[in-house]
Amino acid sequence: MDWLTKLRAWNYPYAEYLAPRLEELGLNPNAYGSPFDLARDLRKFLVPERGLAFVAGAWQYKPLAWWDPIVNFFKWLGEQIWKLLQPIATPLVLIIVGGIIMWVAPGVWKAIGAVPIIIAIWKVLEWAKIIGIA
Repeated sequence: MDWLTKLRAWNYPYAEYLAPRLEELGLNPNAYGSPFDLARDLRKFLVPERGLAFVAGAWQYKPLAWWDPIVNFFKWLGEQIWKLLQPIATPLVLIIVGGIIMWVAPGVWKAIGAVPIIIAIWKVLEWAKIIGIA
């Protein structure tokens, strides 16, 4: 399998631009099961702050245009992560708020912090279709 096929299997919209960069870096497409695995390893091969990439066994300076497909890949990956978290974003905020209330409030008032946490757990269970209102 080549990079173009692998990226298209992941539904990456700019596969034709990123595939040559990944081949240049010498990465094996069969070693990656998900875009998250690729992102983890790309961070090992790249130092974008200095414009350096580990290519052919040595660190090489790459011009700004070389980085565009890689930057777009990380933007796309961030959008995919947001799509995963979006349905449970409100419950996560409620859990954080409840935790802060429980941490800051004195004595018996800590119980007030349990209310947003219980609501958040209820929302997550509804979202997962474990419970529901008939």
